[in-house]
Amino acid sequence: MTNTKKASENARVRSTRQPAEAVAMRRAEITDLNREYLDRGGLNVEKMCRGYAWLDAGTQDTLLGATEFIRALEGRQGFKVACPEEIAYAKAGFAASR
Repeated sequence: MTNTKKASENARVRSTRQPAEAVAMRRAEITDLNREYLDRGGLNVEKMCRGYAWLDAGTQDTLLGATEFIRALEGRQGFKVACPEEIAYAKAGFAASR
């Protein structure tokens, strides 16, 4: 799905929400959009296995919390989270000499 098509679909899904509810929330929650897509059959869901985490970063406070979580994880585990170089090296995309 192209970005333009996604944006159009997102706008259509958001427009089905009750105006009073949208005003009270002041923003569309990603969970509500996901629920709409799921109800319409436009979303595939997979359960995340152990070792995965969903971090909410929708506000300054939750972004700070996510940042602190990643910093602590990297410090304690000794590896970077979502580091392209480390991932490529692990998949033999880089030679050890590089």
